[in-house]
Amino acid sequence: MHHTKLLNVLRSSTASGHRLNRTRTHEETCRVLGNSLRPGDGQNIKTDMGCGVTKSAQFNKHPGKAVTTIRAAILIQRWYRQYLARTEMRRRCTWYIFQSIEYSGEQAQIKLYNFLGYLMDNFTPSSNERKLISHIFRENDMVRDAEWERYFSYKNIEVPEIYSGPHLTFPLTVEQAVGLVEAFRNKKQLHSRYVLQLLLETWRLLRKFPNINRISTCHSKQITICGDLHGQLEDLLLIFYKNGMPSLEKPYVFNGDFVDRGNDSIEILLILFAFQLLYPSDVYLNRGNHEDHIVNLRYGFTKEVLTKYKP
Repeated sequence: MHHTKLLNVLRSSTASGHRLNRTRTHEETCRVLGNSLRPGDGQNIKTDMGCGVTKSAQFNKHPGKAVTTIRAAILIQRWYRQYLARTEMRRRCTWYIFQSIEYSGEQAQIKLYNFLGYLMDNFTPSSNERKLISHIFRENDMVRDAEWERYFSYKNIEVPEIYSGPHLTFPLTVEQAVGLVEAFRNKKQLHSRYVLQLLLETWRLLRKFPNINRISTCHSKQITICGDLHGQLEDLLLIFYKNGMPSLEKPYVFNGDFVDRGNDSIEILLILFAFQLLYPSDVYLNRGNHEDHIVNLRYGFTKEVLTKYKP
């Protein structure tokens, strides 16, 4: 009986020539259904537009509930947006405080280094020890190549037969560089003879480079730029896993701070040096503030080298 009455109401509404848009038709249909159904009708009725009308009569009897629901939704939305804003502000403040603490210590070390250097230059007598320190640590007193190469003397170091780590021959091959990465992944250590050889070849190459490197790219060739590694070998391995090993097709730029804080600083340096020897025009190493001997003394790289390669 109620369904017949409903059909008659819809037919009369259509016959009256109402041509309304989708939203207005839905509203008028709800109003017509609400007036036509008795309060006891609790059935869910769907219009031809796919919109559901549930207990229309009861909804018309309590219009204040809908207003209260909308106000509650707006209040919850406003509260959630305020919560997100406070969270973002807290994150930014935390990051700013962390950076301030981190770089304040490094700036203090640099100021102390400059102060001690000034004292050595102006208030100490000339001596052989002072000249040696000045040669090693001062940029304005360059040491001759022969004197520098004495520090990379490796020919009198023998590799024992029980050594199970990677072996290097120069010039390096791609297989040797990849093997070096896998050896460090498996927690193996490169022998000191090969370390000195690798450092010597890298030093000879770096002396040929200018202070500023210019890199060009195109749409068909992307460049991977890596930030601070800080001795985290797992981070470097993850980057290689996602982007591939450095090659002619996959150039890399490493923006300094390779060492300190982490436990695998020397392994990261050796990997980067190996790939730079292989691809000098596709692997670029920029110097960061942690590529400094004073900073290394405080933040762990010097201690790591002395621990892994005891004299």
